[in-house]
Formats: sequence, C-alpha cells, structure tokens
Amino acid sequence: MCLWAADASLRPAPARAESHRVASDYISRPLVLPEGVLRIDGGPRRPYPGGQVMPAGQLQVFVNDGQDAALLSPGAAYGVMENLELGAVWPLILSPDLDLLDLSAYGKYLLQRGSIEVAAYGELRIPVQADLEVAGGVPVNLHLSPNFRLETGGFLRLVFSEDIAFLVDVPLSVPIQVSPEVFVGPELGIQILDFDTVSLPLGVIAGYTLGSGMGSIGDLFGRLTITDIAHGANTVRFDVGAELFFDLL
Repeated sequence: MCLWAADASLRPAPARAESHRVASDYISRPLVLPEGVLRIDGGPRRPYPGGQVMPAGQLQVFVNDGQDAALLSPGAAYGVMENLELGAVWPLILSPDLDLLDLSAYGKYLLQRGSIEVAAYGELRIPVQADLEVAGGVPVNLHLSPNFRLETGGFLRLVFSEDIAFLVDVPLSVPIQVSPEVFVGPELGIQILDFDTVSLPLGVIAGYTLGSGMGSIGDLFGRLTITDIAHGANTVRFDVGAELFFDLL
C-alpha cells in the first residue's frame, strides 16, 4: 500500500480542462500564455487580411456580392517557457470548394508586463496555395480599468510573390467586461497595402466565459465585421469560435 501511494505521488498530474494560470475573466487574460498552458483557438494572435481585426474564430463565413465562402481554422498555442508563446493554425476552406490553405506558425515574447503589456511577435506563413509570407510586430494591451481594456499594436507583413508586397496592420479592439462572464466591445482596424491602398474593417465582438472559482475553461465568442467601410459594405464576415485553456504542468 505504501509503495502504491509513493508511486502515485510521483506520477505527473493529468491535464485539466481548466486553467488556474490565466485570469478567470476575458479582459484580465495575459498577452502571452503562461508557461505550461495550452490554448485551443482559431489561430495566430495578430490581424489578417480579409477584414479581420483581431484573432479569428474557428468558423469564418464571408458574405459578399459575389460568391460566399466559409473556412474552418483550427489552431493551438502553448506557453513553452516563461514569457514565450508558440502557436500554429492550418485553415481549411469548406465552401465553395474543400481545400487546405497556408499553414501559419508564430511566436510571441513578452517584453513588458503590468497595466501596459507589450510583446514582440513573429510569424511565418508556409505557402500551400498562396505565396510565402513573413510578419513581425508589437502587440500591446492597455489595462485601463478592471472592466476595460484596449488591444492594439502595429504589424508589418511581407508577401513574396513576383514583387514584394508590404502590408501594415494597426488593430484596435475595446472589450468591456459587462459581467464576470460576459464581454462585448467595438473593433476597428487600419490595413495599408504597399503604403498606398487603405482598408478600414469595422466590427464588434461579444463573448461568454466558461469557468468556476478562480479558474477558466475558456471563452465562447462571436464577431461581426464589415471588412472595409472605406470602400462600402460589400463584404461582411462572421466569426464564431472558442478559446479553451488547459494546464499541462
């Protein structure tokens, strides 16, 4: 009996479908995952083209004047060490035709913590359908009050085709914690192609946090975005997603 008890005490603790290393409410979450925390999500933590302001949901639907489209974007990230998060996503087109898109892998390193969080970001998009792309930037979270946060930053993307395309992304999301479980807020982005063409996506996020006590299972959320208000409301995108946290250490 004593040998069995000693053996059991030496076994690693199983992963829990709940994290006590991330905050229990959405706007208090850290900019970079703590060491040993796994997050199942919808992909890299920075803006994308196509009217995306902030990280997408796993299910994305585009409604436009031409042909509608739907994508499934499963992703995951892990706090591999203190201040360092690594992640990846591999999107799949569901409609109009089933097809894999480009695999993206990224890293994010925390430079400053506290009421102003700053990180360094780098990403590589491995071409499957499109062109090679690299991106870098500085995501920033400003914790202005216990119920109010600004998520912003600046990012530069380079797309290597026959000519190198430069894309600058500046996102702004303002989630407001209206209750311990519910958050909602506006989102706006500035996307500049080759320092010439400017797009302005505008949207709103709403979500619900799952958890108990001081832990958090994760968030269910939806986003509605007009992909470019500067040139009309021709394309609207819907994002539905979940972010789930697991303590692996």
